[in-house]
Amino acid sequence: MTKFDKKYNFFLLKYLAVIISYYLLVLIKNNYLLEQYLRSTAFFSTIIINWFTSGVRNIGDVIVGNNFSVQISFGCEGTEPIILFLAGVLAFETTYKKKLVGAVIGVVTLYSLNIIRIVILFFVGGNDIELFNALHDIYLQLILILISISMLILWINYAKK
Repeated sequence: MTKFDKKYNFFLLKYLAVIISYYLLVLIKNNYLLEQYLRSTAFFSTIIINWFTSGVRNIGDVIVGNNFSVQISFGCEGTEPIILFLAGVLAFETTYKKKLVGAVIGVVTLYSLNIIRIVILFFVGGNDIELFNALHDIYLQLILILISISMLILWINYAKK
């Protein structure tokens, strides 16, 4: 086994450890942090939605409009693309400063993109439920994951310098 192979295997081991840890934390019943995250995501999404329309409010993790409501639940809240990115940042061997820069910029960017995704879904859902289902179940989630992976590749290239 070469030095590269050992380094690559160690990266994968750390990467998987972060992802597995995330899912173990999510499995905890009555997860207060996840509940607050869902509520804050609904809150910030509602603020953005109200820039374009009025009368929309959030009740806990539910965004309520005049003719459409959406609940932010696990799997829809955007943590998985964030964890895919963050696991790579934490697993990659580089300075703590580069890890911090990557983590902060990545998390803020991916969280913001997920808020935009939720806003799009809210407006689409009020007009076309079939398109909502396609965007929600496949396309927008896939786009967010691809952006996450692309950001990780860009960050790794930055971190290697």
